Amino acid sequence: EGVSGSLLRLLMSTEVASSSVTIQSTGDQPFREDSSANGFERQSSRYRLTLDAQKEMQSLAREGTEQAHIRATTTANPPPLSLAANNRVERIIGVVAHRALELAASEESLLSAQDPQVQTWIDHNLSHYALVPQSAEQAKARVSKLLEHALNCETGRWILGAQIDAQSELAISRVEAGEVKNYVVDRTFLDEREGVRWVIDYKTSEPMAGETVADFEARECNAYREQLKNYVELIGGMKWEVEAPVKAALYFPAIQHLSVYE
Repeated sequence: EGVSGSLLRLLMSTEVASSSVTIQSTGDQPFREDSSANGFERQSSRYRLTLDAQKEMQSLAREGTEQAHIRATTTANPPPLSLAANNRVERIIGVVAHRALELAASEESLLSAQDPQVQTWIDHNLSHYALVPQSAEQAKARVSKLLEHALNCETGRWILGAQIDAQSELAISRVEAGEVKNYVVDRTFLDEREGVRWVIDYKTSEPMAGETVADFEARECNAYREQLKNYVELIGGMKWEVEAPVKAALYFPAIQHLSVYE
């Protein structure tokens, strides 16, 4: 399978490789003088794929990727994007939404959801990912809706607006059991009116079909309870000019809801 972190491990982890590649000992095959045998060219002690072999493998890889997306998006009634942890498009939506929210919070004055700049942020960040057109459109529509909800929501604008000690995507590291652990806090600030330092974690998820908001909130809070606990400890352990109690919450822009960690 290859050493952890190696290129071989990465290649063999793909579906195409695991079903198509046969591992064979070099001692099982005699040396061949034919320089193009088996699609390889011999140059000094190195072996490289011939151009034809490269093209064939690239074509197969593209075909496999496209077929997977076609199966997912060309049904009579296309299903909504899955919220499964292994869904690549959903992960991209989460990353791009977090980045767009970070950019929104960095503006001197908070933009409206209709500002063209918001769409520019979304388009630019989605362009970093090799999505087929159907998936790209789905992702763009989803992120746009999340940003629209956040910027049209009183709670969302309170989180993203100008605040004391405001930080977005704050990276913090600490040593735990002899290992360095890295954390990123989506948003933290001091609410001077309440005298509370907030830690906000954005979540792009939303209730499943037929699920109540209360049940959804309970499920999400249970899943991220330990994470929020760590964030409270991290922010509480930092040196701030103004000492204040720390509260943590999950913010769901899809339903414009803030769930406070207790």
